[in-house]
Amino acid sequence: MDRSFDVLGTTTAQFLCGGVMLLPYLAVNGTGDTDWSSAELWLALAFLVVAAQVFTYMGFYVALARWTSARVFSWTFLVPAVAVVVEAVQGELPSAVTCIGMVVVIAGVAAVTHPRAEPRAAVQVQQADG
Repeated sequence: MDRSFDVLGTTTAQFLCGGVMLLPYLAVNGTGDTDWSSAELWLALAFLVVAAQVFTYMGFYVALARWTSARVFSWTFLVPAVAVVVEAVQGELPSAVTCIGMVVVIAGVAAVTHPRAEPRAAVQVQQADG
């Protein structure tokens, strides 16, 4: 990872650009029936900002500093599996096909992130570059 790369600045710019792109939608559709004084709304937003964004992004960049990008990016394939588990905990059990898909995804991520897989991948990249 290039130490001169401004991770915080770049991430902030991404979120600001995404927010600006949502402004036309807000102008056309308004806020609907949102109760801005609702404690439940603000708790949900706090969770989404802290857990789903700040914690995740910081963990992602820390992981990139320690492991290969192939290993770290492969973890992103686990997001749907985690979502299915969360839904199952909330009472929406997945179908058999969904469970099979989760097993395939988890096995694939495990195969790619296994320590023995990384040296081969590094050699293949070096051979392709050389």
